[in-house]
Amino acid sequence: MATKTLSLKTKRKDSWEDLASARKRRIENLVANGFLNHSRRNLAEAEKAYRRALQLDPKHLPALYRLGVLLLEKGQNEKALELADKALEFSPESKEIYFLQGNVHRATGNKDAAARAYLKVLDLEPKHVGAHLNLGSLLHESNLLHTAMTYYRKALEIDPRSIPALGNLGSVLKALGKRSEAAECYNKVLEIDPLNKQARHFLAALSGEEAETAPKDYVVGLFDHYASRFDEHLTKGLRYDAPREVREAVGRVLGVEKASLRVLDLGCGTGLCGPFFRALAGHLGGVDLSPKMLEQARKREVYDKLIEGDLTSALRKEKGTLDLAISADVLIYVGDLDEVFKACRRALREGGYFAFSTESFPGEGFLLRPSGRFAHSQSYIESLAQKYGFSVVLCDEVVLRIEDGRPMAGQVYVLCNGKTAARPAEAPKAGIDPQKIPQALHTAFLHHQAGHVEQAESLYRQILQLEPDNAEALHGLGVLARETGHHGAAVELISEAIRKNPSLASYHTNLGLAYYAQGKMEEAVGAMKKALELNPDAVDTHINLANLLKLQGKLEEAEGHYRKAVALFPSYAEAHNNLAVVLYEQGKMEEAENHYMQATDLAPEYADGMRNMAQFLRKLGRFPEAAKYFKRLVKLRPGDEEARRRLEECEAQL
Repeated sequence: MATKTLSLKTKRKDSWEDLASARKRRIENLVANGFLNHSRRNLAEAEKAYRRALQLDPKHLPALYRLGVLLLEKGQNEKALELADKALEFSPESKEIYFLQGNVHRATGNKDAAARAYLKVLDLEPKHVGAHLNLGSLLHESNLLHTAMTYYRKALEIDPRSIPALGNLGSVLKALGKRSEAAECYNKVLEIDPLNKQARHFLAALSGEEAETAPKDYVVGLFDHYASRFDEHLTKGLRYDAPREVREAVGRVLGVEKASLRVLDLGCGTGLCGPFFRALAGHLGGVDLSPKMLEQARKREVYDKLIEGDLTSALRKEKGTLDLAISADVLIYVGDLDEVFKACRRALREGGYFAFSTESFPGEGFLLRPSGRFAHSQSYIESLAQKYGFSVVLCDEVVLRIEDGRPMAGQVYVLCNGKTAARPAEAPKAGIDPQKIPQALHTAFLHHQAGHVEQAESLYRQILQLEPDNAEALHGLGVLARETGHHGAAVELISEAIRKNPSLASYHTNLGLAYYAQGKMEEAVGAMKKALELNPDAVDTHINLANLLKLQGKLEEAEGHYRKAVALFPSYAEAHNNLAVVLYEQGKMEEAENHYMQATDLAPEYADGMRNMAQFLRKLGRFPEAAKYFKRLVKLRPGDEEARRRLEECEAQL
C-alpha cells in the first residue's frame, strides 16, 4: 500500500513538473515569436505575443524588456516607463530593465535620469557596451566631447568591433578637429563592414573628396535614431529657425495669410514646417525617408498625407499639380540638386513656387563639409534655376541655427516656376522692444558672425537710437566699420565704447586692429597689450599681437604669443596657421608642417590655411600633395587665378 501511495505522489509531481515545463516553453515561444514579428516590423503581432507571455508570467523579464522596447519605438514613452518602473519593483538588479529605463528617459529628454539609469547598469555590469555608448551619446549631445570620448573608448575596449562606438568616436574626434584620428575610426568601420555607406560618406567629407549626395541609409539611420528628441534639440539646443524663415519668405512673395494651395513639404521630418504652412494649404502633404520621423509628424495632426520615401520620387508623382513645394534644412543632405530641380519643375504648376533653405558657401558649386552635410553657393542655385526655367524671386541671408556655439549662415530662396514679374514685399522692419534690447543685441551678434552686414548694422543702429550709451552696440558697430573699411569711424566708435566700459579686453583688441588699419602700429600694439593686462587668456588678442610683432620682425616674441594662443585654444585653426608661418620663417620645417596640417584639419574651409599648406608642400617639391590643397582652394575661391595657376603647375609635375 505504501508503495502504491508513493507511486501516486511521484506521478502527481511529474505531472506538475511537466505542466511547468510546458508553460515555460510556451512563454519562451511567445517571446521568440514576438521578437520575430518585432524584427519584421509587424508591431501589432509582436505586442500581442509579448502580452500573452506576460499573462502567463507577469514577472517574465525578457517579455517585459521586449515589450518596453516596442512601446518606446511606438512613442508610447509613459507606458514604457511605467512598465520599466514596475519591473524594477520585483527585479531591482536587472541591468536590462535599467537600460530600458535609461532609453525611455533619454527619449523624453530627461538626460539626468537617463544618465543615472545607465550608471546603474554599469554598476551591475561594468562591461555593458550599450550603457557606455549611450552615456557617451548623452555627453556628446551636451557638447562634453572629451568625457564622451572616454565612454566611447571604453566601449571599444570591451568590443573593438563595435561599429556604433567607432562611428561615434569618429564623430567626436571630427568635432575636436582631430580629422586624421577620426578618419582612422571610419577606416576601421570599413574594415569590419566594407559596404558601410555612412563611414564612406564621412571619409569623403574629411578628405575633401567630391560627393553628390548623402547615402539614404545614413540619412534614415541618423533621423530614425534622432526622431524622439529631434524637436527639442533643434528648437532649444540649436535655436533652429529655418521653418519660420521659409514661411516668412513665402508670405512676402504670396502676400496672403490663408489660401487653399496644394503644398508638399519635402523632407518634412517631425513636421516642424507643418504648423507654419497649414493655413496656406487646402492639401498639405509631407514626405520623408525616416519612418520614425514620420511617426512624430503624424502626431501633429496637421498633414493630410504623409509619404515614406525620397523627395524626388514624391515630386515625380505630381504632374504640374503643386502650388508650393517647401524644404527647410533638407537640401543640406543632397549635394547635387539637379534631379531635385528637374522633378520640382514638373511637379509645380506654371507660376507655382519652390521655397527652401541652404547652408551658405561662398565658393563654387556645392561642398561636402566635415559635418557630412552639403553647402551650396548662390551661383549654383541660380544656374540650376535658369536651367530649369525658374525665376529667383527672393534670396534672403539668414541664421539657420547655432552650431558649435557659432551661427550657421544660410540662404532662404523662393523660386517661381516660369517667368514672373512678382516682387517680394519688403521684409517687415519692426522696431525693437526697449524691454528686449539684450535679445536684439544677441541677434545682431549672430548676424555679424554670420557675415550678414546689413542686418547686423541695422540692429546696432536701432539699439543705439533707444540706448545711445549702449557700449556693446557701439563696439559692434565699430567692428563693422573696421571690417567695411571705415577705419576712422571704427576708432571713434570703439573708443566711445571703451569710455562707457573700459574693462573689456575685446574692446581694446578691436581698437588695436582699427589703429593698425590706419597704419598706427605703436598705438595698435599698445591697445593689444592693454587688452592682455585686462585678460591674459584672451586668445584673439595673443594672435593679433603676435601678428603685429611678426610685421615688426620680432619672430621669437610673435612665436611665444602664437604658442600661448594654441595652448589656450588647441582647436583654433588660425592660431596653428600663424604659428606655422613664423616657424617656417625660422626654418623649423617639421614643426611648421605639423601646425599647417592642424590648421587645415581643424577648418577645411579656411582658405588662407589651405593656401599656406599648398604653398609649403609645393616649395618642398611634394607636388601631388600640394595639388590636393590647391584644388580645394580653387573650390573655396573660384576667382583665385593664382591658385588655379599653381594647381596646373603641380598637376603638370605628376
